[in-house]
Amino acid sequence: LQNSASMNTILVASLFLNIHLFITRATEIGDHCNKSEQCHGQMMCAEQFCTPAEPTDTVCGQQRDCKANQICKYGVCWKAAVISCHSNKECPNKMHCKNRICVLDSVNESYCSGGGNPLYHNGFPVQCDVTAAYKTCPRGYSCDKQTGLCCAENQYEKELGDSCIPNAQYNQCRPMYSACIDYRCQCVAGYEQLEKRCVINTSYRKRLGEPCLSSSECENAYSHCKNGVCTCRPQFINHRGLCEPGGTKLV
Repeated sequence: LQNSASMNTILVASLFLNIHLFITRATEIGDHCNKSEQCHGQMMCAEQFCTPAEPTDTVCGQQRDCKANQICKYGVCWKAAVISCHSNKECPNKMHCKNRICVLDSVNESYCSGGGNPLYHNGFPVQCDVTAAYKTCPRGYSCDKQTGLCCAENQYEKELGDSCIPNAQYNQCRPMYSACIDYRCQCVAGYEQLEKRCVINTSYRKRLGEPCLSSSECENAYSHCKNGVCTCRPQFINHRGLCEPGGTKLV
């Protein structure tokens, strides 16, 4: 009977402990935290606040399997999600749009601790490896060891129409779907300028089987321009005008 009573006491104590942990556990974006285990779902603890996160392609069994500024959760490495925006309406609750990026209302955070601007690629700040012994950011940028982003040393952040220097890997043009073309920030093929943004030019889009000059012209998801014709990408097949899984897997 004593053993039974002791077991019941342990179970009751365990139940109250679990209830306490559940109640005190951070469950929303912007809630205060000390470790990522307190942030449920697709969130992680960054700068002592629960913030949106996204999975990487790296499988992990423990924290040391992940890079710096990442966490091991649900068997994969997660990193802080960088959400592009043009207005506060495009950001999750408890976040607002600042410098085209959703940031927490509860954190007055700059993505570049030195006060500069991050390097953008297709509308998203370029991440870098803070643990690397070599420079992982292009010329004119350095890796911010606090945020893990490539930050401008000379305040690079070009808008449409601004002069720029072409670069095969990165460009200085901030708007999504823009690039440095003829030394000026312009919308890429298949897109046209609408105020300060690049939007799809519907008359420019090509269907499967139609001639093309670049993959940006092909309108179907999972399609690209190959040999001058819009066709489905590897591992996808053309099924009634749509690219669906089922193609030959490349080894």
